[in-house]
Amino acid sequence: LAYELRQTSSGVDVHLFRVSLADFELRVLEPGEGRSAATVSEMTQRAGALLGVNGSFFLEDFRPLGLLVSQGREIQGLRKVDWGVFFVREGRARLVHARDYQGSEGVDFAIEAGPRLVVDGALVKVKPQRARRSMIGVDDQGRVLIAVTATSVLLPEAAAFMRAIGARFALNLDGGPSSQLSVPGRGLRVESFARVANGIGVFARRRPAPEPGAGPSGKISPMTLPAAVPAAVPAAVPAAVPANLSNPPSGR
Repeated sequence: LAYELRQTSSGVDVHLFRVSLADFELRVLEPGEGRSAATVSEMTQRAGALLGVNGSFFLEDFRPLGLLVSQGREIQGLRKVDWGVFFVREGRARLVHARDYQGSEGVDFAIEAGPRLVVDGALVKVKPQRARRSMIGVDDQGRVLIAVTATSVLLPEAAAFMRAIGARFALNLDGGPSSQLSVPGRGLRVESFARVANGIGVFARRRPAPEPGAGPSGKISPMTLPAAVPAAVPAAVPAAVPANLSNPPSGR
């Protein structure tokens, strides 16, 4: 799990993570029993995730919009709209249009959002809407790419960034005040006053205990961060913001 602080073409800072699915897994973060919404920081700490980012769009009452699958369990059904589904099956991450999704059998993780930003290495034409962005993708090595901008950026510029850092496929997640990032204990986060309906968490895969006398267990370092980690980046939003994004950006 590696971290880089990168910039878009106009100089907007982007927190970028590269996740090996051989060592880590993705799960849907949920607010918790009796709650319909929470901040990403709250959900990440509650679940014990190494990294948390906001997830799908949702309605005013925090009902999520679109497919959600976590640990093989379908939480929310597919929404047949012009969005994409990012999913993991048999340790491999993929992105397809919602109409091409073939069902959740054997799927470990899935999230539906939109629009798609990069498809088979090519940029998708999207509307030039400006907001903070959270994005997920996969590169040619099969690593999951998670990116969160520190400030607002035009969607086409965000898409170009994802392609530039090697995304073969990339998907736009909920954004604006919903865009949040939390890395507990590492001093790295993008905060917001907004609560969200769900998030995406990164967890270390459980490995069997080594046999007696087998030597070191080969534990991996969960995060590769620079010596000086940027301080928390608060959201540039007022103290009271609408929690819903019921009109997400349109696109392919």
